[in-house]
Amino acid sequence: MLGVEADLHGEDLGPFDVGRGDDLRFVVFARAVVELEPGLDPPPARLGVQITQLGGDQSPQGIGHLVEQFELHGASLAPPNGAGIGHGSLGECHRGGPEEEPVEAAVALRGCLTAPVQEPDWIAITRRNARSVQTTVGWIFWDPGAVARYDALGLPGPLGYIGARAAPLAPAGPEAVEAAFGSISALGIALTFDAVDRNGTSFDDLWHARDEAVVEGLRAHAPDIVEPLVELGPPLWAVVEQLPTVGRPLYASHLRMARPTDPLLSGWHAVNCIREWRGDTHWAIVVASGLSGIEASILHNAWLGYERDWLPGSRGSTREEIEHGWASLRAKGLADDDAVTAEGVALRQHIEDETDRLTTLVWELLGEARSLAFATDLEPPCELLLARVDETAGPNYQPASRLR
Repeated sequence: MLGVEADLHGEDLGPFDVGRGDDLRFVVFARAVVELEPGLDPPPARLGVQITQLGGDQSPQGIGHLVEQFELHGASLAPPNGAGIGHGSLGECHRGGPEEEPVEAAVALRGCLTAPVQEPDWIAITRRNARSVQTTVGWIFWDPGAVARYDALGLPGPLGYIGARAAPLAPAGPEAVEAAFGSISALGIALTFDAVDRNGTSFDDLWHARDEAVVEGLRAHAPDIVEPLVELGPPLWAVVEQLPTVGRPLYASHLRMARPTDPLLSGWHAVNCIREWRGDTHWAIVVASGLSGIEASILHNAWLGYERDWLPGSRGSTREEIEHGWASLRAKGLADDDAVTAEGVALRQHIEDETDRLTTLVWELLGEARSLAFATDLEPPCELLLARVDETAGPNYQPASRLR
């Protein structure tokens, strides 16, 4: 026999799609023939389904068995006197105009009166968790333990940071790293490659030195982050394995690196991959907005409200490069004399908003519950790590971690 059941998933079932309303669709399905109890109230007429009650003397033969769920329907579908659970009614469902022959069917209305499921605000979740992603990783850039290890390998100051972060992409050469890093000084990247060659070390050595400092530093400065990273590591890696690589070279290069066996370091690396995936996406948006790396840094600096040219200078850009960036922004109408225009600030806000919008996939794959757990578990220890940045670098550094 044929029956009709509420389709709460919105699937396109072609010719089996026999009824539609504002809140509900009915679809035809085959049912076993069992006893029918009459007495259910019909659904609203706007659903396009004609319902006929069976009289007490009518045979139940040929009617599909339908078990109603009271907790979903409420009183409107209750059987007479509210006793027990109703089983169904005989219905006529029309596919098209009234000239068509009705299809005799039993009407199942399981869950038809439930409220629509509220979709999580993935953009808000993405924006919130971006801070903790950045902080979980970024503090290591200036950590004295990491810096000392880089110095021992012959790469002083920021060169060690560049080398450790660039290690997955380093086999492609300094030009590829410069393109992927976006706003980091091309000269600094070139000097890093030169130092690695001259000192007989390797980018993998810098990578492992950084990893040692990460484990040591997290346990020393933010011990409450250890357990969440250990627990979230496996589901985060499951997310990382599903993220698209096209147009994201720095992220993709990280996937070739051996996954750590230490559960804490493994969880940290999963977060680092997510950070680089967002970063690659961000730079794609910058390029699509018609900006160079230095132009993006100048606009970012103005959007942050920092003193003029602080951000590009902190990333190693020379005075000549910065002045060239200003001249280019003036030609585009994004700067006027020595100030970024309102249009320039608005463009930077657009880039930020688009970055959030186009990176929700991470958290959608992780799921709402785990995404919120990531936020609540990591935010307190990340505040300690951000304070560590204030101490080792300064309060302007790592702006992506700071509330604006």
